[in-house]
Amino acid sequence: MPTTVQLTHIPSKATGGGVLERLDKLYAYYHRQMWYRKQMYFILKQRNAVLNGLALVLMAMGMVLDAIYKKSIAMMVLVACSALLKGWMDFKRLHSKMDMCCFAYTTFEKIGLELLTFARGLPLEDDALSNFLITSHANEEAISDLAPPIPDRLIKQYNDKFQHISLNTEES
Repeated sequence: MPTTVQLTHIPSKATGGGVLERLDKLYAYYHRQMWYRKQMYFILKQRNAVLNGLALVLMAMGMVLDAIYKKSIAMMVLVACSALLKGWMDFKRLHSKMDMCCFAYTTFEKIGLELLTFARGLPLEDDALSNFLITSHANEEAISDLAPPIPDRLIKQYNDKFQHISLNTEES
């Protein structure tokens, strides 16, 4: 059973001009983006940990072989494999991709919290919402340029796990 993503779980004071419906759609969109980036962060973090561990094990095995057998070819092969693995990780920039996904996740989470605040009707001054949307759009453009793309399997997982019910369909 999919989890519902919508703004109806909060008491709302935002009224007029379909503001609440717009905020609901934006919340669903940014929830999706936040979930994607959070999952990508954990995937990249796991990959980085496994590959770093493998490189360290190869290096340690090479050092043990060197202590047992002086001038061993197996030791040189293990150390070379470890160095190649670390070089490949640096080339693929796993750590910077992981940092960017973490930044994207926290940014989209903050945007979602701000949308909830606007839906509650707290700071709805003259241009507060439009200024916020301009800022969040600029952040989203920077994130889409720097963060790794979202795999199709994550899109399918999200669609299986979450479901957005529009406020318009709930009222009718």
